[in-house]
Amino acid sequence: MIDCSNQNIWYNKRRRRQKSKTKRLLKVLIVFAIIFSLFGYYKCFITQNLVNICNHHASSLSTTAVNNAIIASMNNASSYNELIDVQKNSSGDIIYMSANSYKLNNIRTAITKSTKSILDIELEKGINIPFLAFLGIDLISGFGTPINYKVLTLSSVKSDFVSEFTSVGINQTLHSIYIKVNSEIHIDIPLHNKTQTYSTNVLLCETILVGKVPEIYLNGKLFA
Repeated sequence: MIDCSNQNIWYNKRRRRQKSKTKRLLKVLIVFAIIFSLFGYYKCFITQNLVNICNHHASSLSTTAVNNAIIASMNNASSYNELIDVQKNSSGDIIYMSANSYKLNNIRTAITKSTKSILDIELEKGINIPFLAFLGIDLISGFGTPINYKVLTLSSVKSDFVSEFTSVGINQTLHSIYIKVNSEIHIDIPLHNKTQTYSTNVLLCETILVGKVPEIYLNGKLFA
């Protein structure tokens, strides 16, 4: 007679061990699935929401800083004729234009330094982000107790002049001179580190030129 009791006990123990292993494996898989889902939600929704808030704040701050820098740097504003020398021939056509490099460089240096100084001070204060923004839901991201979050740092400030010609009539051209300020601001959020450039164009001066303007200047060669 064959005693099956020992075989049944061994088989039952084996089944219990297999079930136990399966349960442990299932628990591990569930934990990994939860972690992966949370990571994906943070990366896709929370991070993007925070980046959008930081971008909006940095852009607004950059524009304000440039405008304030120009106001502070140009108390004694120069006229168009002080910045640009225009020469005409006997027919009244423009034959030569040149920029006053000394004055323009002084203006650019003053605005660049002032913008950098203002941004350094303002970025050091941090950005107040509503608590609910950390849930990653746009509709409620503007609500909740503000949390001061220092994630923005200034990398550099660069500026240059832009010349723009616009026809306003027969042999009449509006010449506008802008200063373009590029502020590079670094956003440092967990799993997101990026330096973003924010450009601000501000009109310095303009005048209407009477007479034909050479193509070389119309094509933007005045400050080249």
